[in-house]
Amino acid sequence: MDKVRIIGGRAGRLLPHILPEIDRFRRAGTRVILLVPEQYTLQAEREIIAGLKLPGLMDIDVLSPRRLTRRIRESGGHSALQPL
Repeated sequence: MDKVRIIGGRAGRLLPHILPEIDRFRRAGTRVILLVPEQYTLQAEREIIAGLKLPGLMDIDVLSPRRLTRRIRESGGHSALQPL
């Protein structure tokens, strides 16, 4: 069974503390979805790549609430776009 862990904290202080946990789940083959504020997605991706010394983010998704909502709707067969 998949589990969801919600960890909250102050901006700019939480990511360094959860990097080892992200790396542990990534190495175990578990999909990691990191939900961050809209304006922080690119910075969070950069910090994960630099902090874990990764070539890219193939197995880690950094999503904003808007992007997560869009993915859920698309996986349910509802397009985000209005039909003509």
